[in-house]
Amino acid sequence: MSDLKWEGVEYTHPDHYLTTGEAAFLLRVGTTTLRRWERRGRIGCVKDVHGRRYFRAGDVYELRDRPGGRPPPLTPAAPGV
Repeated sequence: MSDLKWEGVEYTHPDHYLTTGEAAFLLRVGTTTLRRWERRGRIGCVKDVHGRRYFRAGDVYELRDRPGGRPPPLTPAAPGV
């Protein structure tokens, strides 16, 4: 993945929203991992009418800046998640 594509994304205002790809880039994880974290409640998102996820930039920055750069420990997932 080219860093040029994401140039400036780290300066997005905390109240703006990032696409799954942008948020995954900032967190240095894959998009599949980010979607899994969302399904398990580790990070919130909003979805548009087509099911695309958008992550609040402030939430992404907070998660990125946590010690260890990872989300809080996983709570037991519901069956099928």
